[in-house]
Amino acid sequence: MRGAILSSAATVLMIFSSPEAATAQDSKPVPTACCPGKDHLAQFVRIGLGNSVPDAADLSLSPGWHVYGFERDGAEYIQINDAAGAVHLVIGKMGNEFWALPAGASEVPISFPNQVIPPPADASRVLVYENPEFKLHHHRGAEDSLWSVETTSTP
Repeated sequence: MRGAILSSAATVLMIFSSPEAATAQDSKPVPTACCPGKDHLAQFVRIGLGNSVPDAADLSLSPGWHVYGFERDGAEYIQINDAAGAVHLVIGKMGNEFWALPAGASEVPISFPNQVIPPPADASRVLVYENPEFKLHHHRGAEDSLWSVETTSTP
């Protein structure tokens, strides 16, 4: 009997120490990245676009950035914040079309699949976000930077 109780207690402890349980207890999403082959829109929310810390999962693949996904009326929006929470850009997507919203304090150029801008020659490239349809990279040079949206599937 005592062994069964200890076994049950250990199971409960394991469940409540998992990241999923932490999300339920803290009501804050656990940072995860969208995974190829899964429905990436399942992690998107409908409200909070433009907030410094929206109530949404952080989908960033880079520790220096926070990425949040939003969906409304068939359009997807990807918001990129810096580590301090300042909004740097918001990218909209519907079908195969991408655009930038006038958000954030800086006007960093964005390279889109239909309007490619070459990155600075001395730039380092960091993958910040990825889903089954596109990737978002940040290219940082000594004086300039650039964001690039690159599709991963053919339209």
